[in-house]
Amino acid sequence: MLKTTSCLHENDILMNDRGFLSREMTSYLKTERRVDTYLPARENMTIFQEAVKTAAANGKWQKHPNPKRKTQKIQLVTDLGFFWESGAPEMDVPINACVVHDTKTDKFFVFMTTATQKTAHQIINTYELRPEIEEDFRQMKDFWKPEDFKSTKYNYITYHNDIDRLPLPCAR
Repeated sequence: MLKTTSCLHENDILMNDRGFLSREMTSYLKTERRVDTYLPARENMTIFQEAVKTAAANGKWQKHPNPKRKTQKIQLVTDLGFFWESGAPEMDVPINACVVHDTKTDKFFVFMTTATQKTAHQIINTYELRPEIEEDFRQMKDFWKPEDFKSTKYNYITYHNDIDRLPLPCAR
């Protein structure tokens, strides 16, 4: 569906849950659809470990832009695509990441993106929109009462959406 949906347009962004997309889909969205993706890396991924190691070695930490996160520092780490390869690495797009270090718990978080022109502040600010988007979607389902729909077949979902013109949770 991500390859053909009319919801995604050039220069859109797609935020994902931890490791939701494959490397192949991330590269496809960037090269073919011109859509940038943002997703958190899992701790067991090589790209997570290398991003944390690089950030610790560089030591160029900045204050987290969210004032509620006083114990967190952030840092941009670039050129990480090599550490998250697909089966066809020649097709892989560049990946940068914002590494977050929570100094209170000494834990690290890594937020990856194909938007390689973005700063650490821009990456983390974009990803912090996710809870608001999820709340909007929850409200749409709970309060706007779109009709119940239980099919998982792609052609039924597409037909259903075309007829009902339900607002899709697309962020612009």
